[in-house]
Amino acid sequence: MKRFFIISLILTATLSCSEEVSDLTLDQGYDFLPLQVGNFWTYQVEETVYEVFEPVTTTYILKEVIVDSLVAGDGTVKYLINRYIGNTEVELALDSVWAVRKTGRDAVFSENNTDLVKLVFPVSVNKTWDGNAYNTRESQEYYYESVDSYSLGDVSYTSSDAIRVIIEDIEQNLVNQDERSEVYLRNVGLVEKDYIQLSFCTVNCTQKGSEVGAIEKGRILSQKLIVYGKE
Repeated sequence: MKRFFIISLILTATLSCSEEVSDLTLDQGYDFLPLQVGNFWTYQVEETVYEVFEPVTTTYILKEVIVDSLVAGDGTVKYLINRYIGNTEVELALDSVWAVRKTGRDAVFSENNTDLVKLVFPVSVNKTWDGNAYNTRESQEYYYESVDSYSLGDVSYTSSDAIRVIIEDIEQNLVNQDERSEVYLRNVGLVEKDYIQLSFCTVNCTQKGSEVGAIEKGRILSQKLIVYGKE
């Protein structure tokens, strides 16, 4: 009996160690958002804004740079991101300051003073979460979608190294269209944003100088990474 008890203890300890190793080696996907002071990402952006049926399209360069980090009382690190905008990479002016904090559970971006949960861990296709969990807006379900392959310059990424975050997926209907998504690559971060948020005219369209189904207001945004690195 004593011998059996000792063997049982050994087996229990072995299984516990195996579970701990398994937990430690589990791919959480933290490297989809590499954060270090000095990291930068430069994007080519095309944005069309509709106001009272009239579209105005602008193209510009957006550069995001992690310029500082702050440690909260609970040990969480918040990274400050300067966002520069200009017509070329050498004609950039500070536009705004955002922030991001990454924990073992999620990555929260503070965009225009609104906290949005852009990623959750572990990264897994079809996983869902509330992107508005840390703000006062209504709950909004985000989810991960697979990316078969993605090319960035001369480098090709497979489905295991690329992930798409679906923020909203309302296809075009009689009233509106709201399709927003972002693509992240391992050891790179955000590489692409595609936002379509439109409202269509449904009543009194002729009086407004347009027709039923015309885009009354909204925005179309295409943002693609052109270079990244560390300064």
